[in-house]
Amino acid sequence: MAIDAKATRVILNRIMYLSAVILMPSILLFYLYNNNRVQNHLIFYQVIILAGIFAIAGLILYLLFIFIAKGEEAALLLSLCFWICFWFFRDLYGYMSIYVTTMSATLLLIIICVVLFFIAIVFRNYEPSFMKVKSIFQALSVSLILLFVFNFIPGLSFNITLYRAKADSDLLSYSIKQDFIISNRLPQPDIYWIHVDGMMSMDTVERFWGESQEYLRDELSRKGFVVYANAELNGGYTNAALAAILSPTLYDSFLSDAINRHDTLFRHDRTEKITEELAQVGLEYYEDIAPYFELLVALATKGYDMSAYPNPLYINELMEITYEANEYIFDRWHVSLFGDLPKLLTLTTPLNIIPKPKSVLLEEQKQEDDSQETPCFFWHYILQAHILHWQNDTELLEENIRAIHLYPVAYERAAQEMLHFIDEVLLINPNAVIILQGDHGFHHNDTQQFLLDQGHSLDQVLELIHSVFSAVRIPAAYGGVDEPIAPLNIARVLVNRFVGQNYRLLIS
Repeated sequence: MAIDAKATRVILNRIMYLSAVILMPSILLFYLYNNNRVQNHLIFYQVIILAGIFAIAGLILYLLFIFIAKGEEAALLLSLCFWICFWFFRDLYGYMSIYVTTMSATLLLIIICVVLFFIAIVFRNYEPSFMKVKSIFQALSVSLILLFVFNFIPGLSFNITLYRAKADSDLLSYSIKQDFIISNRLPQPDIYWIHVDGMMSMDTVERFWGESQEYLRDELSRKGFVVYANAELNGGYTNAALAAILSPTLYDSFLSDAINRHDTLFRHDRTEKITEELAQVGLEYYEDIAPYFELLVALATKGYDMSAYPNPLYINELMEITYEANEYIFDRWHVSLFGDLPKLLTLTTPLNIIPKPKSVLLEEQKQEDDSQETPCFFWHYILQAHILHWQNDTELLEENIRAIHLYPVAYERAAQEMLHFIDEVLLINPNAVIILQGDHGFHHNDTQQFLLDQGHSLDQVLELIHSVFSAVRIPAAYGGVDEPIAPLNIARVLVNRFVGQNYRLLIS
């Protein structure tokens, strides 16, 4: 019986060790999934598949360490060290680069592998007795298994809720318009949508920072824009704002209530609440909403060519960057195959699998589109209002989430880039319809809390969250603009004027 009990303990230990090494690689994978799924396009079944691949890799690595170190406990310890280095590789690389400027990612990876191999050889040669502390390794194995379960359950629960709601298709409490009335008699001008991310209204900038916006008003007026000077949009973050602006029927049937219920919350709680409400009716932003943005679908149905020109930095020559993997708005419209999972892995692990950009001249793109004689919809975004995207001003990046005094400088940079882009557009297309639209103001949770801590009232903080820049240029040849158009009406006006009568306008 003693022999059987001992054999049983050995078998149980091996089961615990094997379970730990199989699950260990995916503890941080699911942790990152849970923390990034709301704001990024992460597909759960792909994460599950990746966890399976990591499990196989973890088992192989464990067996290799057993072969080298001649011990199960030593192999467990080495496996844990490897996966910690794997998931914190980019942090470790950033830290090492401060002290060793010539350090490359490849060199660091080689150093990590060599060090682990050397430790395994030391274990093999000196044969440390882990039997005396075997209970510690048993506790470590159980802890790793529990950590996996703790990080796996929230994502699983969320997706069960989501897919159960999807299965109840007869109980839909929302509508996303995909069939449009098309009128071939309507004009089809080229439309440029300039997404000025994080830009607040001119009235807000003048009132909170005392910065006159007369020059910007005059410039936009001279270029044919009608500005909504005190525009607001209570989405509070990009995903909610884009869905509200670009999908009117979804907004009217469901999203408006979800947004309005939580529009006094700060970023973290707001996104969690809205995402949960979407899941309860079977909606997931990147799978069910973004691929079917109504404005984009309506224009594509009418025959528009759709193009995106992400340009996060100010560029003197109009050289725009577009991604083969459909970066930014278009990876949220026609969703790319792997979503943001490659980016997540690249930002944390030694893997570098973000698609490489290719450069395209706007003039060349326009010439190609002209040769096809089809109308075009261009999406361009500007990020300069976010101090976080000031790539060349590292001295200004310290605590920039709380650097609200720098916002007027950021705002000016965004405005100058916006005016530059408008000039280039009008140079090649004087009759262009141009939309200038922001999505939110201060949208970082830390910024919002900092404002409250500094003595601003909740109403003031909410204005700084909901205030958005908004202006529309529609030439007289296409009906012109007599008065400011509210952000929630812009897509409705564009579809009604250039596709067909499909929407009622909201009262401003």
